[in-house]
Amino acid sequence: MNMKKYLFILGTAISLLVVSCRKEYKEIGEVPSKIDGITANWVLSSCKVVDKASVVEEVMDITSFLNQSGKLPNVSFEIKSGIGTYTCDTSNVAYSFFGGTSGTWTFDNAEFPKSILIQPQGSTKAIVYPLAATIRPTDTYLQIEKSIFCNGTEKAVYRLSFIRN
Repeated sequence: MNMKKYLFILGTAISLLVVSCRKEYKEIGEVPSKIDGITANWVLSSCKVVDKASVVEEVMDITSFLNQSGKLPNVSFEIKSGIGTYTCDTSNVAYSFFGGTSGTWTFDNAEFPKSILIQPQGSTKAIVYPLAATIRPTDTYLQIEKSIFCNGTEKAVYRLSFIRN
């Protein structure tokens, strides 16, 4: 009986040592601001069209079509007086994805954004661009999507990838 008691105490002590000796993890710091992540100049690096009407989703890269003039679409996101603004250089660009050359923008949720809401200057309707990837200050790519609807059904999606300039 006495031996069982000693083995129990020894087993408990070893268990406590094992549990208390786990690796300590360093704190990784504050969550990076998504607003700081998007505030930059961005140049289109890739544009793909996904056919949503087909049984099998087909993807076509149309970047070369947009680059016919030797200039790819670009956009600049800024914060001025607490308001998000954007400007696009649409001169000699085959297609403008942002509905105009300037306007305002906001995230659907500043801490954990899923979409960028773009409102072109002079328009009362916002354009919703779902984020295809998280955007942080350290990220070099901005990936968004633009859906094309026909009679309420999604027919195609532009997958836009911009590189920080």
